[in-house]
Amino acid sequence: MVIHLTGITKGSAYVISGRLTGFSPKWDSKIYLAAIRSINDFQSASDDLKINEAVIDKQGNFVLQGNNLPSDVLFYRVYLSNDGEKSMQLITGEEQNFIHLLLNNNSVLVINADLNTRPFYYAEIKASAYSSLFADFYKNIYYLNRQNFYSPYTKTHLNDEKAFQLI
Repeated sequence: MVIHLTGITKGSAYVISGRLTGFSPKWDSKIYLAAIRSINDFQSASDDLKINEAVIDKQGNFVLQGNNLPSDVLFYRVYLSNDGEKSMQLITGEEQNFIHLLLNNNSVLVINADLNTRPFYYAEIKASAYSSLFADFYKNIYYLNRQNFYSPYTKTHLNDEKAFQLI
């Protein structure tokens, strides 16, 4: 299901393309784009959030494109799924299957990732300054959160809402 959002700028279109090396049969052959509209959406997965999908070819190439994003820069998630039954599952750790990005209807990004050696959030992002800077910032926040997640101090002081506000 593709959901068309309001705020479309006529003549604008986003393009998110890339290559996933080390793409294995454990992953479904599609890549998805989801809209993140609130703090609750940051850590949740649902068909309701999905706004686009594309096929990943046998070489790991994909292109997500459309004109269904607003002109404002907002949060989005690009993610893989690991099987048909759990297509909306967010996986963390060594096999992380998602990355959060800042996008709008004029965004043009290239995402290259080696899924054999690193989680998806380590992907190389070639994009506009705001998208690239946010991706780098997000990688650092995610790394720090992962390193300190089990600390009682961190659980108390760096909860999801505070991380969202920081981002």
